[in-house]
Amino acid sequence: MPARRMPALLMTSLLAAAGDAWADRAAVIVQGGDSHFPAAVRNDAIAAVGGALSQEGFDVMPATEAARRLAGTRCTGPDCAERARQRLGVDLVATVALWAAGADRNVPANVLVSLVVPNAPPFRGQSEVGAGELRAALVVALAMARSRQAMGPGPWLRVEGDPRGAVVVVDGTDRGVLPFEGRIDPGTRSVVVRLTGYRTEEHRVVIPAEAEDPVVLEVHLSPSPPSPPSPAPPPHQPQPTEPPAAVEPATNRPLVGPLVLGIVGLAGVGLAVGALLAGDCETESAGGECLVGDLPNEAALIGYGLAGIGAMTAGLLWRLLGGGTERSEPTVVLAPTSVWLRGDL
Repeated sequence: MPARRMPALLMTSLLAAAGDAWADRAAVIVQGGDSHFPAAVRNDAIAAVGGALSQEGFDVMPATEAARRLAGTRCTGPDCAERARQRLGVDLVATVALWAAGADRNVPANVLVSLVVPNAPPFRGQSEVGAGELRAALVVALAMARSRQAMGPGPWLRVEGDPRGAVVVVDGTDRGVLPFEGRIDPGTRSVVVRLTGYRTEEHRVVIPAEAEDPVVLEVHLSPSPPSPPSPAPPPHQPQPTEPPAAVEPATNRPLVGPLVLGIVGLAGVGLAVGALLAGDCETESAGGECLVGDLPNEAALIGYGLAGIGAMTAGLLWRLLGGGTERSEPTVVLAPTSVWLRGDL
């Protein structure tokens, strides 16, 4: 990891550890790596790590005193750093290893800082060195080691890549964002990395039970393709409607005219009855002549009767057969010498 891209998470862990340091006394030594680097480079590395530990509150042993106490000591094997810690009489030893790469063998390209404390495996942090950034790279490596020390013994998982800020989900639980590093239980784990606007990636990662370094997973989310535009709704087409059923118009039956004829008919029948009753013959001869009184006027009786029956029959037929689908409102027209009735009676 280039020092110029030092993760903010590691720097935060470095500062947070200052209030909860494991030890009061610490020492920094160069151990491992390439041994050909000049003394000035080695001393710069010791000073950079020792200064960072001092800022955390450690009482760092001067480099000259540490070199004097370890003079003549031949230390090899995996427990060399622990034996050096005991010989120095400190609670924490930070070992620095430098490696060169390329044509210039005097410029470190990678650094490794290991923290050795009692009753725990070493906590290691590694970083790449940019041009002229040895001190910054050492601070990054120390921050990694201190972060793992704060998390406790491994194994650990580190997820790197882009875009920064993508959410890291381990076994269904949100654990942080890119770049992420945390302690994880051994076994096969499901790691999902997601971010809005990018394709989600899921990986199966095998975490060993013991490891000095974190298991590293590198992801690069690709942008999601733009969603296709929603199809435009089809133009509204009115549904054909059935024509309304024809309604038979109500027939307007005339009323006034048939009523008048009915009244006239009743009057005619009444006159016929009156003519019948008007005849009162008390004595009638054998020849049918009325000797005492008057016989009914047969002509008037028949005339009135037929006229009345005819008027009533005409009124009834007019009522039943007359009228139409359109109604004409009756209108009374007054003239100087007459009265006209227009419309449907």
